[in-house]
Amino acid sequence: MRVKCTKCGRELQTEGVFCDNCLKDMERYPVKPGTVIQLPQRKPAAPKKAPRKKILSQEEQLAQQRRTIRFLRLSLVCTLLLLTLAVIFLVHLSGQSSI
Repeated sequence: MRVKCTKCGRELQTEGVFCDNCLKDMERYPVKPGTVIQLPQRKPAAPKKAPRKKILSQEEQLAQQRRTIRFLRLSLVCTLLLLTLAVIFLVHLSGQSSI
């Protein structure tokens, strides 16, 4: 992000608060220390626009929904498999402890 001159708003090539033109201007018309100076207000930055979402065709929406359903089915199967294995393991452990 480029820094802009506090006085005129031009982009600064180097680090600083004022551009070279404004610094030369201020050297020609010095201000006594302690003098209150009012600088022009900066224009507020334009709000960033959110990226546009691509409008999907019906076929693309249907394909996306099918992928989502496939993922959810796989997740459900994995969860049930892990739950079944946990129950078998617990039953096996409880059977060994009674011996």
